[in-house]
Amino acid sequence: MPNSNEVNWDPTVWTEINDAVVAEVGRVRVAQKVFPTIMSDTNPTEISNDVITFSDLSIKEGSTKAFFEIYQEFPLTATQVNKEPQLKTTKTLSRMAAKALALVEDTILFQGTNGSLPGNVQADLALR
Repeated sequence: MPNSNEVNWDPTVWTEINDAVVAEVGRVRVAQKVFPTIMSDTNPTEISNDVITFSDLSIKEGSTKAFFEIYQEFPLTATQVNKEPQLKTTKTLSRMAAKALALVEDTILFQGTNGSLPGNVQADLALR
């Protein structure tokens, strides 16, 4: 399957997969325990960088946070896609990928572009 746009699952299946991923990364991420995180239901192109300058108690207007995209692809057979509501193969593989992505996210946040990433995880750091 080239992308999820070709999968016609019930919204409850997608919600179950997404909830499992969010829970998994929450267990693994270290940065999330230290830095505040936000969930966005929209697809923002920029996030405000509300850094306080304490000398004059101000926040620089128009400053945004850097984005980077990390992902891991995994194959599914047509049978696995069709039987996802029963077998939950995608949910299982998504949780495993979520663990790897959470570790990669921490690596990038704490070590920058010099951090070593596993070969099966892709990171697009050019989005900064």
